Amino acid sequence: EGATEAVAGLMPALAAMLDAGSHNRTGDMEDKGIEARRHLEATKAALTTSLHTRRAQAQLLERQQADVARRIASALALSETGGAQGHMVDIISGETIPLLIGCKMFDLASRAEVPILDVGTNPPGPLGGVALDPLLGAPVAINIGGRIRHGGTGEVVPITGVGRDPTTLRVVALSRVVPKPRLSADPLSELMRLL
Repeated sequence: EGATEAVAGLMPALAAMLDAGSHNRTGDMEDKGIEARRHLEATKAALTTSLHTRRAQAQLLERQQADVARRIASALALSETGGAQGHMVDIISGETIPLLIGCKMFDLASRAEVPILDVGTNPPGPLGGVALDPLLGAPVAINIGGRIRHGGTGEVVPITGVGRDPTTLRVVALSRVVPKPRLSADPLSELMRLL
C-alpha cells in the first residue's frame, strides 16, 4: 500500500514535467518510437536468423545420428558374420566355414581347388570353377582377368565374371567384352570360313 501511495504522489510531478516539455515531447517521442521500432525489427531479424540456424543444426545432428546408427548396425553385422556372404561346408574337413569372396573352395565337378568369385542365389552357394584356357588348351581355375573364347566370335577375351548356365546350372566364366570384328583382306575366304 505504501508503494502505491508513493507512485500516486509522483503522478502529479510527472504530469507537470511532461507539460513543461510539451513542445519537445512530440519530437522526442517520435524519435524514441522510431528507434524502438528499429530495435524491435533488428531483434526480430536476429531471432529469425537464430531460429533458422538452430533448425539447420538440429537437422544436421539428426542426419549424423542416423549415419552413426547405420554404421553401428553395419559393424554389428560384420562382427557377427565376419563379412561373410554366407556359409558353406568344407568338403574335406566337414566344417561350416564362412563364404568369403577370394577364398579357395574345392570344386566337385573338376576336383580342383578354385577361388570363390561370387555368390549364387539360385541355387544358393559359392560360384567358382574351371574353364578351358584357349591358349593352353587345358582346364584352369576361373580367375577374373583370365582368358576364354567368346561364344559368338571365337576371339580370346578376358573373363569379367562368373555365373550359372541356366540349363545345366554349372558355373561358367563370363565376359562382357565384345571383340571388334576383324576385316579380312580376302572377303571370299572370310565367307567360306563362316559357311
